[in-house]
Amino acid sequence: MAKINGIPTAFTIDDSSGTPVTFSSEVGSCNVNTSRAQQDVTGLDADGTERINLRGDYTVEMNGFWDPDVVIPVFGDLSNARAFSAAFPGATASGEVVIGSFNVSRNADGSISWTASASQSDGASGANWA
Repeated sequence: MAKINGIPTAFTIDDSSGTPVTFSSEVGSCNVNTSRAQQDVTGLDADGTERINLRGDYTVEMNGFWDPDVVIPVFGDLSNARAFSAAFPGATASGEVVIGSFNVSRNADGSISWTASASQSDGASGANWA
């Protein structure tokens, strides 16, 4: 596959009642960070470090534009796990997350923006990429 841009990207996340909300026009940027814990298993006889992979994890960071009719139903109540999906051109990341933070900022230019972070909650080995 050739190199491509990220336009369009479709972003969906459940509101606190479990209803999927297409959030693409309210999200200005998003980051899906897939990681795996590692254990140092270097013996006394080795000069270099030996590691093995352990549990998988992922986080989702979102930055967006203020539309309270859409944003508040999703982030106004941080309880409950919810499904998310970020459909980038050529690949989609999805999974179950819990919202860890939601921050609203009134910026110096008068605009209102928000940031939110979510973390894996379903015990899978990382975000599902398809």
